Amino acid sequence: MEKITTFFKNYFDTPKVPLKYYLGDVFYFNLFWGLLPFLFGEINVGTILFFAYLMLSVYTFFWYSDYQLFKFPYDPKKIFRYRRSIFSKDGIKNVTAESLAREHHYTINENKISRDYTENVKTVAFAFIITFFVRYLLIANQVLFSVIRHPKTMREYKEAVRVQSEQLNNL
Repeated sequence: MEKITTFFKNYFDTPKVPLKYYLGDVFYFNLFWGLLPFLFGEINVGTILFFAYLMLSVYTFFWYSDYQLFKFPYDPKKIFRYRRSIFSKDGIKNVTAESLAREHHYTINENKISRDYTENVKTVAFAFIITFFVRYLLIANQVLFSVIRHPKTMREYKEAVRVQSEQLNNL
């Protein structure tokens, strides 16, 4: 029993962070797929274990992604894969500005000219949906296998932080 307790203490030995740290697009996607069996299927032990595994994979993946961003802070491929969410303020602002600059749909009624923003909303939504699915396809296997790799990731992460702090102290 003591070995099991030690295993879980070591497994979840991560720095304390606010809950919003774990709230990203991967969380919402896994939450959606995890709740589907509860909504449309039979609730059994397998369904509960599936849901627990998906939520645990979010926890472990966010630590893995944080470690990858710590190791490679300027690599655009890593940043695309491992950032918390594709729905960043700058991303939304850029896609919306680009859409508004390109597509102008005007309607003329009697003495009024009005602009239709429906096409712009569709373009922005479509861009984010496509980007999310491309990103999720790139990271899906890492999300699911991060549960197994988590203890090694945390050891490597803590070691990298220790080395960096020693280097900064020696300056």
